[in-house]
Amino acid sequence: MRTLRPNYQIRCLWLCSILLFALPGWTATAPGDPPTSGLLLWLKADALHLQAGAPVTTWEDASGKGHPAVFTRVRQQGTPPLLMPDAINGKPAVRFTNGLLRVQALPLGTFTIAAVFTTAGEGMLYEHSDGEHSYAICRDGCYLATGGESPLSIRRQRRCTNKTLVDTRALSTGQPVLAVTTFSGSDAGLQLFLNGSVQPLTANELSGINTTDQVTAHFDIGMRAYYGDMPFQGDLAELLVYDHVAAPDELAQLHNALQLKYGLNQDTVWVEDALPAGAIPVSDNGEGWNWVSHDPTPFSGTLASQSSLAAGQHQHFFHGATATLAVETGDTLIAYIYLDPAHPPTEVMLQYRAADGSWEHRAYWGANQIILGTDATDSRRAMGALPATGQWVRLAVPADQIGLAGKTLDGMAFTLFDGRATWDHAGKVAGQHKRPTNVSTGAK
Repeated sequence: MRTLRPNYQIRCLWLCSILLFALPGWTATAPGDPPTSGLLLWLKADALHLQAGAPVTTWEDASGKGHPAVFTRVRQQGTPPLLMPDAINGKPAVRFTNGLLRVQALPLGTFTIAAVFTTAGEGMLYEHSDGEHSYAICRDGCYLATGGESPLSIRRQRRCTNKTLVDTRALSTGQPVLAVTTFSGSDAGLQLFLNGSVQPLTANELSGINTTDQVTAHFDIGMRAYYGDMPFQGDLAELLVYDHVAAPDELAQLHNALQLKYGLNQDTVWVEDALPAGAIPVSDNGEGWNWVSHDPTPFSGTLASQSSLAAGQHQHFFHGATATLAVETGDTLIAYIYLDPAHPPTEVMLQYRAADGSWEHRAYWGANQIILGTDATDSRRAMGALPATGQWVRLAVPADQIGLAGKTLDGMAFTLFDGRATWDHAGKVAGQHKRPTNVSTGAK
């Protein structure tokens, strides 16, 4: 079997186009607003007209639907949360210690819920409950809880059939996070995203929930209302509730708007609509740099690079970029990929060239068929299953797993075994998360 690797002897394609290539940096788009279609509730701390440290007894709804969150005592106990300026990366937030804000009669069936918050300990951030059994998440309830041995959990229950899905990654105390949950009517359709990365969820019950029934019930923020326990301890800057599962473009808009607004997980983009300045584009095995504007629509920007449809190993790559990418300890390397659903590859690989000339930094997904480097080392590290087809998926590689922490990059290769894929938005994200995962944004 022929072994393919980036090779300086291979003819370069589109060499003259390097004069147009942009410098790296995070995408400088305006934050804008989150999507508003189907928005039922929108609580924004920066829309509160209160003095710093003032109690928040009514948090007005910015969605226009008239669903204010009102301070409610539970068993004659509790204190209102307080407005804190500059609480989350220079933005105001509402600080909860032992208080409940209640939204009356909020109808939910399928949904998308987004919250920007920090946590100082365990507690329930929000709960939707109709009171049929026990404390009422026994029927079509959902909640988001933080802390304890299950650092972040979502529960769906129907008539006391319990289904709890738990994120296995801990949240650091005081670390700002954007948590987005979506529910499409079944446990398989329950997802949790943290700062744009989908999280591994595990069930503690085998019985499933399959329902899209709409329930009108209280939406409680700050504690478990029925028992008056599990008080949320932390700062909540913004919360949005939608009456449907956000479409891929809505989900991207939601994440981008809130991440940019609150300074969360800003990607440093190295390759998007063009290569970095000074980069030499190279073809291998007849595959060149093919920039496309549709089929599929690029994940971001106006162009994406598309692999050729070929059997066996094939790739396109670049080297010699003068606009290099510095990788720090704790950083995560990222790239978005779209696998052709009619011609999926059996393996995808990202290769990186350090400025010292070494290409021995690789990560792969799927079958172990691309024989470059040594498996289970920095030169060929397995990252998991092949991404889903027909949708943009975020590939994420902790830099220290392929020996790149503290290195500077000047080249990158996009490699497949069989099939075809399209690539976009490659670079890194600063070291805020220790266990990133791939993120599917859905078909475009």
